[in-house]
Amino acid sequence: MERTKNYIILVLLIALGIFTWIHFNRVDPEPIVITIPAKEGSTGVVDIDSVPTETVEVPVYLPGKVKEKKVFVVDSLYKDEYEKAVAEKDSLKQKLLFYEAITINEFDDTVIDNDTIKVDLYAKTRGKLLAYKVDYNIKESEFTYTPEVVNVRPPITLLLGVEGMIATEPQLKFDAYLQGQKGHAIGAGVDTQGNYYVGYKHTISFRKKNK
Repeated sequence: MERTKNYIILVLLIALGIFTWIHFNRVDPEPIVITIPAKEGSTGVVDIDSVPTETVEVPVYLPGKVKEKKVFVVDSLYKDEYEKAVAEKDSLKQKLLFYEAITINEFDDTVIDNDTIKVDLYAKTRGKLLAYKVDYNIKESEFTYTPEVVNVRPPITLLLGVEGMIATEPQLKFDAYLQGQKGHAIGAGVDTQGNYYVGYKHTISFRKKNK
């Protein structure tokens, strides 16, 4: 009787040691750092006006005690047409060229649209918008995440167990259960006194919620 009691205590201590070892030697997944490389691109120079444009510098001396020169970079074609209208004393042509030069124009369009980035460009100009160029640079970025370990039960699990009762007459009980994926288990057992058992068990899982 005393020997059986010692066996029961020994079995329980071994089981407790195994569960303790499994708990403290569990390996948690390490955080993973993912780096997204930088990417850059450009539309290049996109001409809006189909009329070829050449520029010319026009110096203008501002009135005052000290003559100050200011240089304007202008469209040579418009300059020639304006000077021609002045020479011909065509005031209507002069006004049309002047008003065309100061007309408020707006440009609104998607200038870049690819698998990486979409760029919408809006511009408001006094006079025609002749060309545009858009450069972009997506900076390198990174983020860290820790994989979540998901334990899935197999279709059928065999559970073997042993129970000990420490009383006036110590005894051991051995049982075996078949468990499905939903946690339901049915089984049977026998003890050292020759008694037979049938039973049902259900496993409840406690999972950590994602933050």
